[in-house]
Amino acid sequence: QDWLRVPGKMYGYPYVDVWFCHGWAGGPFSLQSAGFGVPMPRKLVFPRRKVFFAGLPLWAFQDPGDSLTNYYLGSDWFTDCVGHATFHRQERKFSEETESARFDRKVPCESL
Repeated sequence: QDWLRVPGKMYGYPYVDVWFCHGWAGGPFSLQSAGFGVPMPRKLVFPRRKVFFAGLPLWAFQDPGDSLTNYYLGSDWFTDCVGHATFHRQERKFSEETESARFDRKVPCESL
């Protein structure tokens, strides 16, 4: 397919975020960091299920919707656009001094 490429990169959209997870064997389960990551209730993760994305089989959490709600602290992630410190399109972090007001918050997606 002819998807829009990330400038200067060999990949484009859509793409998959890979989350590093900790606690597979038991105990607390967290995303991104064992000590400082986002806690995730095991019932939202296990048992995992296989999904297809752009023709590729990938493992997904048992309940992706509730997992996102947990990740975004109860935000309505389906209608709220949540800012992030990284611009995936440009593969850079936002400037705290000049851009944080635009990207370090959440707004209704329809307002963008």
